[in-house]
Amino acid sequence: MAGTVYVLMGGMQDERGILAIYSTRAAADAALRFGNENTTVEEHALDGPLPSAPPGHSLWAVQEFNGYMAFRLEAFDVDGIGQVLFDGDSYDVDIWAQDEEHALRIGSEKIDAFKAMQAMP
Repeated sequence: MAGTVYVLMGGMQDERGILAIYSTRAAADAALRFGNENTTVEEHALDGPLPSAPPGHSLWAVQEFNGYMAFRLEAFDVDGIGQVLFDGDSYDVDIWAQDEEHALRIGSEKIDAFKAMQAMP
């Protein structure tokens, strides 16, 4: 059965980390007095839902900027999978793939198709 944990977070904004984890909100709130003004309590579900992905696939970002490169992404709370974006310097697309080679093949195909559509009058 899924439950909830309460995570005591602390540290400066750019260096936040877990200080402690509690099974009840009351215990986490009681621990707040041992932190400082940056200490907060976050609520997280145990055994949260997994992203919907094809079997054997993980999420990859493919970027074209002086050649293609791919790197794995965290797949939680990601929107726009499969949409090619151009920021003025590079083309980017997030895709489900089995490995880096697979990601590069699919991502470069999507980016090349996007570029071709942009070039059409």
